[in-house]
Amino acid sequence: MNRYACLRLCIVALIFSLLLPLHGLAAQPSDAPPWLVDRAEMLPDGAAERLSAIRADGTLPFYVLTLPYLGSNQTPARLATHHYNELKLGQNDVLLVIFESKRVVELTFVDPELQMALDQWAASQSSGSSDVSSSSAFLDRHFVTLARDGQLEEALGNLMLEMEALVSGTAPTAAGTSATVTVISPSQNAVTNPNGLAILGVSAGLLLFFGALWLWTSQLKLRQLQAQEARIPELMAATERCRDQMRPFAGFVQGQTEQHVDQIDRSLSELLLALDSLRNRAGERQTSLLRKSRTDRLIIELQEILDQSSVLLERIGQQIAELADTDKRIRTKTDKLGSRVDVLREKLEQLKSTTGYPLTVLAAELERLNASLAAADQLEVFDPVAASREAAATREAADHLEEQLSKISVYDNKLSDYAKAAAAAAGTIESLSNEHNIQVAVARLQLQSLPDQSSFIVEHLEEQLRQGNVDEVARLDEEVERLLTEAVERVRLLGKLKQQNLQDLDYLARKCERLADMEVELNAGFEELQGVYHESLWQPLQREFQAHCSELQRMRQAMDEVRLLTGEEEQAYEQAHERLARWLETAQAADRSVNACRTLLHELDQRVERARLIHAGLEQQLRDLHHLISTEQLTVLPAWDEAFADIRRSYTDVTERLQRMPYPLDRIEKELAYCAGELRLVENQINTQLAHKREAERLLHVAHGYYDRFANHAYASRFHAIHTQSHQLFMQGRYEESVLHMRHADQLIREMLGHEPPAQSFPPPPPLR
Repeated sequence: MNRYACLRLCIVALIFSLLLPLHGLAAQPSDAPPWLVDRAEMLPDGAAERLSAIRADGTLPFYVLTLPYLGSNQTPARLATHHYNELKLGQNDVLLVIFESKRVVELTFVDPELQMALDQWAASQSSGSSDVSSSSAFLDRHFVTLARDGQLEEALGNLMLEMEALVSGTAPTAAGTSATVTVISPSQNAVTNPNGLAILGVSAGLLLFFGALWLWTSQLKLRQLQAQEARIPELMAATERCRDQMRPFAGFVQGQTEQHVDQIDRSLSELLLALDSLRNRAGERQTSLLRKSRTDRLIIELQEILDQSSVLLERIGQQIAELADTDKRIRTKTDKLGSRVDVLREKLEQLKSTTGYPLTVLAAELERLNASLAAADQLEVFDPVAASREAAATREAADHLEEQLSKISVYDNKLSDYAKAAAAAAGTIESLSNEHNIQVAVARLQLQSLPDQSSFIVEHLEEQLRQGNVDEVARLDEEVERLLTEAVERVRLLGKLKQQNLQDLDYLARKCERLADMEVELNAGFEELQGVYHESLWQPLQREFQAHCSELQRMRQAMDEVRLLTGEEEQAYEQAHERLARWLETAQAADRSVNACRTLLHELDQRVERARLIHAGLEQQLRDLHHLISTEQLTVLPAWDEAFADIRRSYTDVTERLQRMPYPLDRIEKELAYCAGELRLVENQINTQLAHKREAERLLHVAHGYYDRFANHAYASRFHAIHTQSHQLFMQGRYEESVLHMRHADQLIREMLGHEPPAQSFPPPPPLR
């Protein structure tokens, strides 16, 4: 369609739109679109039915669309506007688009009244200037918080209810975080109902403006589409250039290179066919300025396809460059490897002549290296890929061979050092044996022969070195060093064990003597306890201590045997060390038992003394409480009599137990704790009763001062009755009830005085004991 045809079509549409408002009817689509389209499958099963019920209760046409992703070079606002026009929504409709991949939500509408309501709401909510739009702030509060927590269905329901409340004039509530919102201009489906020529003129101006804007944006979209279509020939030309680069390899390569070339050629052919098909479809495609949504979709699809094709072509180009580089450099690699192999051969021959060794293992490895290099030479013309891999393996083998050749001289020089190391180890062993006088132990363990045994290993090492088996030579070298080091360290350890055993024997001998003295002392202490304290207090510790004493006795009897093991004849130091270690643990356990027994003997006397002090204190507390009751003339409550009797029984029982032995200390302490607790409880009750009595005395004293003054008052009889009843309760010892009655009398005095303070002040009662 040419430019003039498009212009004519726009004029016809403008005339039709100017005539349409005269009927006072708004254009409505014959088939209403579905209000909820969940393309991203974000909503749970049954959500559509539940949300439809919420939408049906309102008057606002609300539409929801979820999309799985946002296309490249697309903005949420542009794509939401595209779907708004594609669904042919009207002026009163609201569309909410949710993009799953970007976690973005877009609110789209054209109703100016709704925008005004949102602005008013935002002004009422904001305390100052803000860069966030009113629509975005509304979404923040009523949608984003629930949606961010995974409650998408609840968020949609809440947003519909809040927007319905906003339109109807009800103030919405608050919640939220951030979102993206766009408000678009009215599309071709949103039409108003004007009244008169003024509205008709304004509508005509707006339609002319939006028509020109539509024409400009559509033309811009067509240019973008044409720019994308222009990329197709460029990609096809680049593909042909890649195929030209592959032609030198076609029909001339074999093996792995042939497979690699075929794979690249197939990829290029498939890409070229796809681009050619895309170009043909672009040439047959009919574009129009009036089909802007279709143009947008074509731009998105074409851009995605061309971007993928461009990435694929770039990867294929890299593979071709690597293949060409491999083909170019393989000759250089094999030549360098050939020179290196020649150098290694010269080193091998030089080592043979210098050392006189045949080095058959290294010679065989060099032959395998030559065979691998020859295979790479044969493959370099027709299969450079396989030749490159073979060359890499040959280079690793050459590195290993060079390392082994360098070690031959090292181990050859060490051959003469092995005898010196063995002699030094033998000398050290003999010196340590003489120093600690442990020749018998050394002989038993055959440690002196270990340096001699190393000579057999050295002979085998030398044979392997002559053959050039460097890996086996390295293992044997480590074994010789380990054997010599282990022999010396073992002898040194025997010397240390001998010294340690002798020290432990002396320590245990002294420990046994001290424990024997302690045994006599503690047994005497336990004999004294038998008639004084109950056996359950000390008998478990006595049994434990006696068990340790028995173990120490057995240890003293076996100590001579251990001395023989450590002596000059046996020299079984390791066996003796194991037994001494167990005896040391037994001695430590015996020390702990002795300390526990001593602590018990001391604590039992302290516990008895503490019980006697508490017993005497309880007697004094009882006397003090009885004296307080008598002095203050308190009425003795029945609960006090019972508590005193119970305390007296427990106290008497404790007194009897403290007067005869053995003392059951646990029972005595339990009874004393019970008596102390009961005494504290009774003392608190007595102090409370005394406080009530003093408060009642004070109130009665105050009231008595007004007794004659209010004899003729209207409240006199009531006052006298309350005063008399309070006095009777006081005399009966019901002090708390007397205080409650006197509170009423005090209130009555205030009423009779006209809320004036009393005529005289009385001193407070003395402080409680």
